[in-house]
Amino acid sequence: MIPLRQILEAAMREGILGNNPAKNDDRDHPLELPYERPTMRHLNREEAIRYLDACEPWYRPLGEMLVGAGLRIGEAIALEWRDIDWDGSAVQISRAAKDGGEIGTPKGDRSRTVLLAPYLLNLLRDHRADQASANGITKLVFRSPEGLMLNRHNVRRRGHDIALEDAGLSPLVRLHDLRHTAATLWLAAEESIYFVQQQLGHADIQTTIDQYGHPDKQAHREAAARAAAWWRDAASE
Repeated sequence: MIPLRQILEAAMREGILGNNPAKNDDRDHPLELPYERPTMRHLNREEAIRYLDACEPWYRPLGEMLVGAGLRIGEAIALEWRDIDWDGSAVQISRAAKDGGEIGTPKGDRSRTVLLAPYLLNLLRDHRADQASANGITKLVFRSPEGLMLNRHNVRRRGHDIALEDAGLSPLVRLHDLRHTAATLWLAAEESIYFVQQQLGHADIQTTIDQYGHPDKQAHREAAARAAAWWRDAASE
């Protein structure tokens, strides 16, 4: 069950309520319920492809970055062309759009560099060319038709939710779960937990292990077997 406080918090974000009557700074207040972390979900490889294929044309480049680079939505919509390192195949994450629309630092006040796969770099090049031929290039990588910063809630409603429905996927998959999808796909491809930590920008690798360590255990078992085979086989020669 979703706590009433979280429901009212969502109503505030949508502009339906001006404040949340179930939220109180006093932890001893009877309405101050303990925080419940939302259930973490992710798309598997086949579902991720279906999701991206179902994206509306305007949303597809953004969706590709969320799934392929593990960016938070606030980081993605605040991304500027100057943040793209074309030669280094990377993107510098140094700002994020907050819920109210203002620009701040990424979560944890920590900038990071996210490495991009070649297909993402090519996608950004094509997206930049399309943007230039449409209304001219602005500083924002992803923008509204008017050249303004996207609203995260509109992205969810008009992009993410529609893609889920058209792809026949669960409506319970949150926009933020695309970040979890990126991490899970990296681990399924046998990338290291350290790589995932660096890409996601976790200050402590234990955070990454706690959230994503289970898919990595099989890779660790295989690594242990390879290491043992290497030194034992060498010793017997």
